[in-house]
Amino acid sequence: MIEIITTKDIAKIANVSIATVSRVLNNNPNVSEKTRKKVIMAIESLGYEPNLFAKNLAKKNKWNIAIGCTEEVFEGFKDSKNNFYLPIMSGIKEYFSKIKAEIFIFSIEDKKLNISFNDVDGFLLVGGGLKKEDIEFFLKYKKPVVVVDEYVWGLDVDSIVSNGFLGTYNIVRFFLEKGYKKIVYFHFKEKHYSFEQRKLGYEKALLEKDLIPKIYSFQDITDLKNLTKNVMKEKPEIIVTSKDLCAIEIMNILNENKYKIPDDVGVIGFDDLKISEDFQLTTVRVPREEMGNLAAGRLFDLVNGVNPHPIVISLFTKPIIRKSVKI
Repeated sequence: MIEIITTKDIAKIANVSIATVSRVLNNNPNVSEKTRKKVIMAIESLGYEPNLFAKNLAKKNKWNIAIGCTEEVFEGFKDSKNNFYLPIMSGIKEYFSKIKAEIFIFSIEDKKLNISFNDVDGFLLVGGGLKKEDIEFFLKYKKPVVVVDEYVWGLDVDSIVSNGFLGTYNIVRFFLEKGYKKIVYFHFKEKHYSFEQRKLGYEKALLEKDLIPKIYSFQDITDLKNLTKNVMKEKPEIIVTSKDLCAIEIMNILNENKYKIPDDVGVIGFDDLKISEDFQLTTVRVPREEMGNLAAGRLFDLVNGVNPHPIVISLFTKPIIRKSVKI
């Protein structure tokens, strides 16, 4: 059994108050040298290791956290139904509201303007499509950095992402088990770790059933319109795509061209935005508020020197079955 040593035990051996022990642990100058030595000797005799997190929390009156957002994040704030990042930001704010923290939100595009980060304790960088050079810019400050909704290969930095690979794999596998075979994938060609992982998840699900994956890439709405019209000539049973907003656009294109959903073809998205329910879109839910909360908690750990080795946290997702695909 592990013996837990407390400040009360130290105070008893040193013959001082618990408050005095706390002042010594926190380097308070209002302690005599003689008393300080007594407390240190008591600490050493007990083998006590003060919790770094608790020490820092006691020392700090206020935490300054800088939250850098991509333009995509800022643009989305205007539309709550279509916004992937609002719940993430809500989770971040909820965590920091419980501690002595002030947050400063800024655009990553403005990082080279005359913004002083000297008083910042740590950075949260939010947004898919973050570039390696953007992250490296903030790493140069030698302060903790946590990236949210992106992972950059070859860069050892703490990252919080959703598991796009298993998210798509599981929902595609679900419909394959229901007897579907002609499932195609529309890949949004944007540099985003999660989009790549979602595509790979689809691919694995098809290959496991000895089916040939059919992946089509698009870059914009015009691409998507032409692609949808051409692929429908091959009579797919289900179209799976990178995110809900693309799936909804595909549904609109299909409706314009007199195709019936889900009778003629099913559609599957990813993210589970609020608007997805309006369209009865079958999709994959990302636990976005929890994602933000975990990111904030991880940054706070790093600021306090807790488990400083970089990690990637990948949150499992959940299939949401609605009426855009027949079961």
